[in-house]
Order: sequence, then C-alpha cells, then structure tokens
Amino acid sequence: MKLKFLFFIFLFLLNLPYNLPAYVRTAVPFVRISPSSRLSGMAGAFTSLATSDVYGQYYNPAQLANFGRENNLSWQFYNDIKWLPGFSFSDFKYSSKAAAAGYNFKNLLDDLSLSIGFGYIDTDFYLGKNIWTDEQGNMLDEFESKEYYKAYSIGIGFDYYAILNFGYTFKDITSDLYNGSVDPEDQIPKATANAYDIGLQITIPIIGIINQVQKKSITVFNDFKPAADISFGYSIMNIGDDMRNAFSNTSDPLPRTAQIGFALSFSLETTIQDVDIEAFKLDFSSEGRDLLVKKDSLGRYEYISAPGAINIWENVIKGNISDEVDVHRGWRLQIYEIFEISMGNYNGIGWDEAGGVKTFGFTASSRGILKMLKALQDNKTLSFIADHFQLNYSHTEYAQKGSPLDGTIYNGVNITIFGF
Repeated sequence: MKLKFLFFIFLFLLNLPYNLPAYVRTAVPFVRISPSSRLSGMAGAFTSLATSDVYGQYYNPAQLANFGRENNLSWQFYNDIKWLPGFSFSDFKYSSKAAAAGYNFKNLLDDLSLSIGFGYIDTDFYLGKNIWTDEQGNMLDEFESKEYYKAYSIGIGFDYYAILNFGYTFKDITSDLYNGSVDPEDQIPKATANAYDIGLQITIPIIGIINQVQKKSITVFNDFKPAADISFGYSIMNIGDDMRNAFSNTSDPLPRTAQIGFALSFSLETTIQDVDIEAFKLDFSSEGRDLLVKKDSLGRYEYISAPGAINIWENVIKGNISDEVDVHRGWRLQIYEIFEISMGNYNGIGWDEAGGVKTFGFTASSRGILKMLKALQDNKTLSFIADHFQLNYSHTEYAQKGSPLDGTIYNGVNITIFGF
C-alpha cells in the first residue's frame, strides 16, 4: 500500500532558515544555528573577534589557535534548547556539546611562538514526532525525526608582532527524517554529506607592538596597563557537494557561506598583590555573511565564488544589509574576569522589518574570583586551582516580537584547564 506524509507543518518548518532570511532553500539549514550559550550573546559575531572559548571553532576554525595560545583542555555542554518557541505546536529541540585541546609551544621553547588547537563539536537537532498514514488517513506508524553533525577542527597560530591564525574543520552531517517500522520499501533512508570550513584570522595588538618597540609598557590611570587590538577574520563554511533530498530523487545544495568581519578590543590590566588581572575589557565585532547559493536563469541552484556579494565598507564596517548579505554585530563588556554582559543583533532580508533579531547574554566566571582569593590569601592549593582551572556559566536570550525565534534561551556550563 502506498504511503504518504501527513505532516505538512513539518515540511514547512524544514524550510525555515532558523537564523537567516529564507531567500534560498538549502539542505540541513540547522548547521547555521549558532551553538554557543556564551558567544551567541554577541549574535555569534566571532569570525574576527579573537576568543579562547571552546565554541570559537564553530564561527571560524582559526579560533582554535587562540584556544591553544591560552588553554589546554576545555569542555562545554548544555541541556536541550526549545527551538522556534514562537510556534506553539513546535517540539523542536536543539543541543550541542564541544571540546578542545591545545598547547602553546612558547611554554616549551621560548623562541617558537606557535600555538595549536584541536576541537570537536557534536550537535543534534530533534525535529519532533511525526506519523505515516495510508490513503484513508489511518495512522500506520509514529516516528521521530532528527538531524545531526559532528565537526573535527584544527587551528594553528603564529605570533610575530601581529597574531596570524589558520584553521580547518571537517563535518560529518546526517539527516535522519524517518526511522519507523513500516514496509522498508516506503522508508526514507538517511541522507548524509561531508563538508568542511576554512578560516583565517589576524589580530594586531596595537599597544602591544608599541610596547615591544619602545621596550617598556604604557601605563595609565595609576599603573593600569592598557591594551588595544584590531582583528580581521575570513571564513568559508560548509563547503561540499549537494545533499540528496529525502523526499525526491533530487538534491539540495549545502548552506555554503562566506563570512568577513572586523573587531575592536580595549582593555585595562592591573596587579593585585603580584596577581595580574584584567580589570576591564570592551569588545565590538561586526561581520557580513553571504549564503553562496543562488538560482540561475533556469531556476536551478548553483554555488557562487567566495566572498560573494559582501562589501567590506557597506556591510562589514557600516553594518548595512543587502539583498544577498546579512549582518551580525555585537558588544561585550567584561569586568575583573568575573562577569561579562553581551548584546548583539543580526539582520537581513526577512528580518529587517522588525529591526532584526536581538540577542542578550551574560557569563559568570570563577577565573577572576579565584585570582582575587589568590591575591588575598597565601595558600598553595588555592593558588594551584586559580592558575589552572576555570568554571563558567553562560546564558543567552533571543528577542524579536512576532518571530518564532523570540524567547529562545541558551544555558551552558564550561570547564577549562589551562596553564600547563
């Protein structure tokens, strides 16, 4: 007996872009969902802004070099996120976990300013329960649908006045839309695809270079040491062949995306009882993203060359969207390595009428607290913990009235080992 799907709502939701305007359909759009409970607070604008966060690898694999420069091991996870909560009938759930390992060879060889990082991300997108029916509408089977990917990344960085990082990610993507028990001839097999990301990032520590040239540190405000960086980043995400469409004999393109950004950072470092602590840090990041998939004159999909239609002045610097390019921007303020607050916005065709999707997040960290305690107490055990362990809790919310993304909430915990 011939079977058919009676979950048109499910098909409709599959075509939603989840983060971005739906001006073109691609396979597995969920791979573009920002996975970090911390970095999503800045609208995921981390193509250029240097971060040692374990999820930096998602936005630009070159970020793993920054991880290796500062950390040795890290693991982050969070519970299921209710995705598209604006739809009352949606039971979509999104979850992710990530790990990274790194090393700064400067700790081993003073003359070798090389850092390396390896990363892993495991992300699942649960698409809910659905049914098969016969032609009379009788239910034959109930099943669950899901999509997921595993990503393996490496980043390498070199320090010589400026900091230059390179990165590569390999992704194994699976779309498992039907795993029921009816006649095998009617089942939909899993669709799979492989993709890869490449990334480049350069950070210019302006005041750091001045300090090196004049061989002394600039101080302000009663012995505070300032730092000012400007960063640039470029990545191409989800490069690969098409993916078979589970509902037909055709195939859909992967969501190949070009990302170009720049970032500014300013900080003040102080010393408390011989313990260095970053008292204040302010970050700003802006980037343009272009989905490198277009339709030709015959209505067929085709990939276009990177960087697509991204205009550095209009999209990246000024933050203006266009028909092809959406813009992600964010701010972050960090206080004494204890607490940070972040805000962001991403906008593009389809989101612009409501001013884009706004993001807000905060992170509480043990790093600054342990440093304070180390400075105030002469305790070897406490000093060892402060020098090598960090625990973070992060929270991010999405807001846009009338959008199914409104009310999306991330909560995550991150454990990091460093200093070895």
